[in-house]
Amino acid sequence: NTPSNITSILFDEAGAGYSVGLIASQMTKGTVGFIGGMEIPSVTGFLDGYKEAIKEEGKDIKVLTQYANSFTDSAKGKAIAQQMISQGADIIFTAGGGVNSGVWEACNEAGIKAVGVDMPSNQFAPNTIITSALKNIGTGLEITIKDLTEGKFKGGEATIYDLSSGGVGYEITDHLSNELIEYVDNKLESKK
Repeated sequence: NTPSNITSILFDEAGAGYSVGLIASQMTKGTVGFIGGMEIPSVTGFLDGYKEAIKEEGKDIKVLTQYANSFTDSAKGKAIAQQMISQGADIIFTAGGGVNSGVWEACNEAGIKAVGVDMPSNQFAPNTIITSALKNIGTGLEITIKDLTEGKFKGGEATIYDLSSGGVGYEITDHLSNELIEYVDNKLESKK
């Protein structure tokens, strides 16, 4: 049991994955990849949303998926990415902790695009990372603190922050046109 003075702040990974799936579906020529660290809910949620958006867009886009079974092995991330690139992937979304840097390196070397995770990642590979599936931790904290100060804090339970609360979303970078940003924002608005 969770004590009444504690709340768990969780994020809807599927919502974040959905937002970057919309972007990938508009920017790919037909094959995208997803590389996860391990096949666990906090990773597979990103993939579920990613695939949902791609399917919803109604395009014939192939989604290659593989797990590195690690959150630290960047060399394995790079090898998996290179394999996906050889199969025609032109955008690879990765949710693998330390595995990500190897994926980004492979994408950069091959001149294809990547999607980061959890936080704005474009800074790590500005020419390669077009967006990131974000967990807006600050938003979750802000709402929790506001609830506490207004006497609305509900302890002993978990709160899930999603697209409607602004708890998850996507990173805006120079790779995204104003038209694409408007398109994605309108789609996300209709999901709320």
